[in-house]
Amino acid sequence: MAFRKRFIHPDLFSDWELIELGLPGVMTFIGMICSADDVGNLKYCNKTIYAKTFPMTDEVSVKDVEVAVEGLIAVKLVKVYEVDGQKYLHINRFHKYQKPNHPSNPEHPIDNWSLADEDLPKATRQKILDWTKGVINES
Repeated sequence: MAFRKRFIHPDLFSDWELIELGLPGVMTFIGMICSADDVGNLKYCNKTIYAKTFPMTDEVSVKDVEVAVEGLIAVKLVKVYEVDGQKYLHINRFHKYQKPNHPSNPEHPIDNWSLADEDLPKATRQKILDWTKGVINES
């Protein structure tokens, strides 16, 4: 899970579902956007999200990130899915806020939610289907 150069859309800062999660919730969500592959998926590991998003602070703990991720799931900004015993997160509306010009192949298994994103560009959708040979996890 490498951080990517991402544009943080200004609308995120006026999304009340996100704002109500507090600063750790907002920063966790932004860190997840930067960590996600070009489909909006990442491994569900609170310690990794914490380490990538808050590497030099004691003001936020792994527990704070856990609470933030649970909050993001509760307000449906993030969805959990599982493949072969490994949990993953899909950022809902990822492609509303991120438009990768040259999307790379997905790094994580794809589920139906990834393709159901109404903002997913057609070229990216086709690239996913080509990469997975049309095999999508039914979660």
